[in-house]
Amino acid sequence: GTLTVSKATLKVSPSAATVVYGSAAPSITSTVTGFVNGQTSGTAGGFQAPTCSSAYTKSTPAGSVAITCSGGAASNYSFGTYNPGTLTVNKAPLTVTADAKSVTYGQVAAAAASIAPPSNPPPPMTSTNFSDLRSSITISMPPPT
Repeated sequence: GTLTVSKATLKVSPSAATVVYGSAAPSITSTVTGFVNGQTSGTAGGFQAPTCSSAYTKSTPAGSVAITCSGGAASNYSFGTYNPGTLTVNKAPLTVTADAKSVTYGQVAAAAASIAPPSNPPPPMTSTNFSDLRSSITISMPPPT
């Protein structure tokens, strides 16, 4: 008779990843499980890691983006399950600095502030274009005492 040896099936899970809005996309790695006979990705013949990616760009708003994996190869294994993952896009910090001003009691105070967006926002912003910050700003002053 003939003995047929089938390939063992591997499972791929992408690593969780985070990025700050406006930053370059992070490198996404994967974990591969299901190796048999004490083998690992480093010892399995012909092993080539699968690739993982997301649709994230520097202008993706804060929130969650799906990570998917595909491909991969190994002599005695097949890749059977590709689990989904999540890339978390965190809000970028925004610094508002009020200019030093003084006012005599009873007069109207003129206020000025400088707003420093994240160091790498897409597209470049001016003090009149806050729409790409994906957040709102409220500046309030208490009444004179």
